[in-house]
Amino acid sequence: MTLHAGHCTTCDTPIWRTVTHGRTGQVEILYPRPDSVYARVRYGAGVTPGVGYCAQHVPPLGDDVVGLDTAANRYAFWFTPAFGAHLRAWLEDHCELAEHERSVVMDQWLDDCKAVEGVHA
Repeated sequence: MTLHAGHCTTCDTPIWRTVTHGRTGQVEILYPRPDSVYARVRYGAGVTPGVGYCAQHVPPLGDDVVGLDTAANRYAFWFTPAFGAHLRAWLEDHCELAEHERSVVMDQWLDDCKAVEGVHA
């Protein structure tokens, strides 16, 4: 299987939220889905920093998989008000999205933040 940035290593399901640039039509990766998981996998003498999986295909801990991180723990900053402020500005300035399009993305982001609420309490 060919790996794709922002997709599950097993099934290629998107594990990062994306948006389509308002002018160019290019798909931009935004932030991790709150249910994604990142495995630290032994590779020779080292360990990978994190191989992404969807919730349905999280590998078990074992000889090769030496650790698992949820998106909420690994990417905690991406679910904070500071990132939300950056995201809103980035959607307007970089992605050139109209207000109603930015609102859809920000509503999804707020729902995703609620999904990880309490993880860092």
